[in-house]
Amino acid sequence: MKIFLFFAAVFLRQLSFAQAPELVIPKGHAGDVSVLAISPNNKLLASGGRDQTVILWDYASGKELKTFDGYTNWIKSIAISPGNKKIVTGSFEELRVNDLTQNGKEIFKQKVHEYDINAIAFSSDGTLMATTSNLKKEGLNGQNTELIIWNFASMVKIKRILFKGDPASEMRFENNNELLFVGSKQIYSININSASVIKTQEINTDYRSYSLSPDGKWIAVNDYDNTEVSDAYGMSGKVGAVVRIFDRETLKKVAIFNAKKEQIRTIKFSSDSKYLAAGVSDGIYVYSMESLKQVAQFVDKMEWPMSLTFTNDSKNVIAGDKDKIIRVWDIDDGKLMKKLGSVANSIQHVALRPSGQSLAVTNGSGGIQVFDLKLGIITNQYANAVQPGHIQYSPDGELLIRSSYNDNIQVWNANTGELSGEFEGSISTSIFAV
Repeated sequence: MKIFLFFAAVFLRQLSFAQAPELVIPKGHAGDVSVLAISPNNKLLASGGRDQTVILWDYASGKELKTFDGYTNWIKSIAISPGNKKIVTGSFEELRVNDLTQNGKEIFKQKVHEYDINAIAFSSDGTLMATTSNLKKEGLNGQNTELIIWNFASMVKIKRILFKGDPASEMRFENNNELLFVGSKQIYSININSASVIKTQEINTDYRSYSLSPDGKWIAVNDYDNTEVSDAYGMSGKVGAVVRIFDRETLKKVAIFNAKKEQIRTIKFSSDSKYLAAGVSDGIYVYSMESLKQVAQFVDKMEWPMSLTFTNDSKNVIAGDKDKIIRVWDIDDGKLMKKLGSVANSIQHVALRPSGQSLAVTNGSGGIQVFDLKLGIITNQYANAVQPGHIQYSPDGELLIRSSYNDNIQVWNANTGELSGEFEGSISTSIFAV
């Protein structure tokens, strides 16, 4: 009841500001952000999560536009059609199409494959769509992969192609009669009219995973280097996670990017093949495919990047993380432009800044996020240093204070987000208010 009254008071306060909108806290995903897709015009961002939901975002403002739910499994693939009018999502067996010109109305929902729908691709003119999955039972000639070609306007199956291959990490139409299918060990060229594989390119099976640049020139391999090396202090260790770049035609290695981490979770080329991004435990590395050198490193309080994509102008890189937050960076100046979503899916405590411009929210795990009430986006995030508890701004709004149930008090500078002080209590009861 108190929480309800608090939000009612906040809403009434906002009405006193002539241009202030209704308070809406963007909750985002309640689980890992597993897949991302940007619309061709860079205006919409779609995200799919392990929480079995898909969220559509206004890319410029960072606002949540719509949530699609009711899935029975987590989201494996996602795409926005040429023309920016429809969103297509794939999960376990099920394919959905929603019309964005009709407020996201569901126009197709059907179990079309036997397993996870690993990838979705459109022809450049948007007339054809391809989806793929594995088969439960191999065919007579060992076929274990299913590829379906659709008339996208009518959602009628045109071709069903079966072949022996690996799960797709990527697919793309070379033209309306040829599809490039990137598996975990081979790259397949598939003729749609004859429903057959016309060319297979083998890749070293020892590599963990790889990606093909959109221009078809480069193969980026996510790998691990066990070579022992020593630092300036004589301490030895392994080289660690690396990205190896190969010329696709000759398979000659042309570069090695060293991430200096235990594992690279995901790699992604920009649509113009200008950049390659690699997601590691503490952030994102960006490499230029022109100079074959690292050009940026983006670090934030992240858990593990699960998905990566670029805007179609290659100006921004977007990362969906295990901590449920989607982050957007500017490649040129390296700035973290925005955070979409929230870890506060179960709100426990809130605090309104005296200026009325910001609202701090905390959840059961102790995370704190600060929202701009006018824009409806996250402007700051505080680490889970102590257990969850009550939060409150100082009367002048310069400090944000949190008390925990284990007698600790933390104080942050509300402007910079820096931790100003931490105090450990010695009283025998928990602190419930500050």
